[in-house]
Amino acid sequence: MAMDASSSNTVRYVSGALAEWSDLARSDCGPPSVEHFEGAFLSVDISGFTSLAARLSQQGGEGVERIGEILTEFFTELVALVEGDGGVVFGFEGDALMAAWQGDAADPSRALRQCCNCALEVQWKLGGWNADGQNLKLRMSIGAGEI
Repeated sequence: MAMDASSSNTVRYVSGALAEWSDLARSDCGPPSVEHFEGAFLSVDISGFTSLAARLSQQGGEGVERIGEILTEFFTELVALVEGDGGVVFGFEGDALMAAWQGDAADPSRALRQCCNCALEVQWKLGGWNADGQNLKLRMSIGAGEI
């Protein structure tokens, strides 16, 4: 019996966006399996955030709250840029974000073009971002092919 992605047990274990891409996630859970997609992947890491967080945490509760505010402000803008270019955010790891673009059989390079365009926009809008007097730099990596 087929189900939509929102009612499948698989959705509890993978990103909602990945479940939308997956035929397996839209079916009853079966044994573990692997599904591959053509697409592009972007990783964005804030360089210098650890030293900023260490400095702010010395200010006690106010500094710790400010760390959360900075991350929220930064990631809100970053997520908007990713989604605006057709990408899907798959997760966050500390001060890093991972996103992907699903490939298209009719235009295999579309996902890579969208991902690269997003990376350029991110660098343009968020590179050198000033957070509490400290300029933060971004480290990004792009991969394309089978995900």
